[in-house]
Amino acid sequence: MPPTQQSVSDLAYELWLRRGREHGGDQRDWLAATADLRFFGQYELIAHAPLDQPAPGRTGRRCRFCERSAGRTTFQTPPPIWPGGHDGGLRSGEICDECQAECREPLVGPFDAFWSTLGAIERARPAPLTLAILKAVAASLVLITPEDELEFLGDTIEWVGNPDQDDDASLFTDAWCRVYLGDPPRRQPWAALARRRDDDAGGPYLVGWLGRDDLVIESPIPLCVRDQDRDTLALSPERSFVLGSFAATGRARSTLLSPAVLERA
Repeated sequence: MPPTQQSVSDLAYELWLRRGREHGGDQRDWLAATADLRFFGQYELIAHAPLDQPAPGRTGRRCRFCERSAGRTTFQTPPPIWPGGHDGGLRSGEICDECQAECREPLVGPFDAFWSTLGAIERARPAPLTLAILKAVAASLVLITPEDELEFLGDTIEWVGNPDQDDDASLFTDAWCRVYLGDPPRRQPWAALARRRDDDAGGPYLVGWLGRDDLVIESPIPLCVRDQDRDTLALSPERSFVLGSFAATGRARSTLLSPAVLERA
C-alpha cells in the first residue's frame, strides 16, 4: 500500500528538522520521505552489525561457507565483512581462514577496481557489473545475514564458496545492483540487510547494502530459495538514504546497473 499523504508530510517535516530547519529543500524532503516510506512499507531492516562473535548458544565458531567448525579448520583474526581492507572495524568471525583466502581474497582486486569507478558514474560509462562483483557483495551480505535466514541461502553459499569464477552467467539474468551517490560527509563503512515483508510483493527476498564515504552499493542476495518460484523478480523500491544511522543531509542520487552490463569475471 502506498504511503499516505499525511505520513509523507510528517516524515518530510522530520527531515526538515534534522537539516536544521533549512529552507529551500521542501521538495527534496518530500521525495526522500516518499521513497523511504515506500521502501520500508515493503521491507524491514534485519541486520546492521558485524557478526564478530559466535552466535548465542554455540560452543565454538563455524564457517558459514564450508560449515567446518574450529576443531576442523582455523579461525585467526576475524576478516573484514567488506571486500578488501576498507572494513572500518566491520568484521566477521564466521568464515574460516581457508575460505577467506580461497574464495574472498581473489575478489578484492575486481571489487576495488569496480568501486574506484563509481564516484564518476554520473559522468562516465558505468563500470561492468561482473560475476566477481556480484559474488564479492553477496559474500559480504551472507556474513551479516541472521542465522534463521541462512536456510534460504544454500545455493548462494555454495556459489560464493566456489573459488572458480567462471560460473554460468545464465543463472544471473535477473542480476542487478543500484549505486547511490550521496552528499559527503558519510560515516565509516557499514553494511546492512533488509527482508521482504510480504511474499506477494514483487521484489527480492533479501536486499543489502555496502556503504562507504558518499557511495552505497545496493544488491539483492542472488539464488535465494524464497525467490526461485518467481518467473520474474521486480526491483526493490529505491531508498533515499536520508533516514537511518548512516544518513546524509541530502537525498542520494541512484544509478541502476542492470543485466545489460553483466559480464563474466
